[in-house]
Amino acid sequence: HVHVLRCPDAYRGLYLDGRAAAREAIGRVAARGESFAAFFFEAMPSCAGQVILPGGYLRDVCEAFRDCGALCVADEVQTGFGRPGCSFWGFEAEGVIPDIVTLGKGIGNGFPMGAAVATRDVAEKFANGMEYFNSNGGCNAACVAGSAVLDVIREQGLQSNAERIGRYLLRELEQLATRTSVVGDVRGRGLFIGVEIVMSQASKVPAPHVADWVVMACMSSCRVLLSTDGPCGNVIKIKPPLCFSMENADSLLEALGEVLLEDLPERLPQLLHHDAEAAVARDKLGKIRALLPDREPLSAGGTAAVLSGRSREELPGGATDAGGVAGVTAGGRSRGCRSARILRSLAGHALSAALGALLSSKLRGGWRGLRGGAWNCRWLAKLWTPLTDHSSARVSSEG
Repeated sequence: HVHVLRCPDAYRGLYLDGRAAAREAIGRVAARGESFAAFFFEAMPSCAGQVILPGGYLRDVCEAFRDCGALCVADEVQTGFGRPGCSFWGFEAEGVIPDIVTLGKGIGNGFPMGAAVATRDVAEKFANGMEYFNSNGGCNAACVAGSAVLDVIREQGLQSNAERIGRYLLRELEQLATRTSVVGDVRGRGLFIGVEIVMSQASKVPAPHVADWVVMACMSSCRVLLSTDGPCGNVIKIKPPLCFSMENADSLLEALGEVLLEDLPERLPQLLHHDAEAAVARDKLGKIRALLPDREPLSAGGTAAVLSGRSREELPGGATDAGGVAGVTAGGRSRGCRSARILRSLAGHALSAALGALLSSKLRGGWRGLRGGAWNCRWLAKLWTPLTDHSSARVSSEG
């Protein structure tokens, strides 16, 4: 089962007690006689809207989960390799040492590769005769690319560049926020920055239509590429390459200033009207969801916890929050919501079609094909079980 903690929202003063949130999730799972196996997190939740966690939050959550025997797994795909500026990894800035770290994207600077790093204690658990296979593992080109990236980061001082340029951008963006009513919050660390667009600084209600318009205007008028993120899509994310220069930063600030202060005012009333309608719709949806019975998490055949940035809880004005801790507990009942049952049904039809095509192909190959088809049937049956067994979705540990 996946359990999600609400992502801290320092801007609105919501969900700031990490230890209490973790203990509540742990207690809820313990009441069913189960426990967590792992806690997955981003030290700076990115898809949640470039969130900077409150001081000590992540450390408290990790301690709580470790106390119940869970591993801590850090996702450093978007936050690592010097991007925070003040540290090489996001978790370092939070004073946390994870048991496992997952890496990707920036690790190869365009070369497709990923990596997982674990403590010796965790890694030695694999030295038990268990077979591990990876089609692309041991690629020499990937090793060369990853090593070259580390050399360039060190030789060109890109971590210190991220800290220096990031500090400058944050200061200038905060100044810009004082000149417009739609910039509610500016937050970030190094070259990991979010600008939250709201209907007004007083209401703090997300304004995704305004944010989208600003991003498109920067692209079409100024040739500056930005994007939006967060559960409502109202946070402009600024995560440029680590070689981003002071000249680049000034170009970005000039483009944002031109769009926000000169171009936006004429279109703002219409855009705010659309955002007001969206806020009302979110509010109605929240009230409808409040009437639905509580749902147990869907079974995933294991036990884990995640700071994922994908939960959706009510915020002021009908907004939604994202991020949190999710946990997977082994073999519980899976009563999911109606939409989840529909998705499982669709998945079942897709697997049926795939199985039919597979058997048809294998059987045409004679007895040898039949043996291969039978093996694939057993493999697909394992995949099928958690998608179709609504009463007790368990995944076999055999094979």
